[in-house]
Amino acid sequence: MALAEKRLFAAAEDNDVATVTDLLTTRPGIRINWKNKALGGPTALHVAAQNGHAAIMRLLLAHPRLLDAALPCVHVWPRRCGPTAAV
Repeated sequence: MALAEKRLFAAAEDNDVATVTDLLTTRPGIRINWKNKALGGPTALHVAAQNGHAAIMRLLLAHPRLLDAALPCVHVWPRRCGPTAAV
């Protein structure tokens, strides 16, 4: 179950900066790009952007897990994948 991810999604939708900050700092394995399939697949970043929640968008975009989740492997030599990927 993706309880932390559901909380992140709800907090992003509600513009709850404190909860988003808490989840991003206390849950290192949180899946930032978790898709809420019950609503058609939007992510926390999608709902923050749709609702104009700029502070939430900045927090999510600045978080290193967002890039790791979006680009799991960077094709450079030597090839690195995951959280240690060089950009």
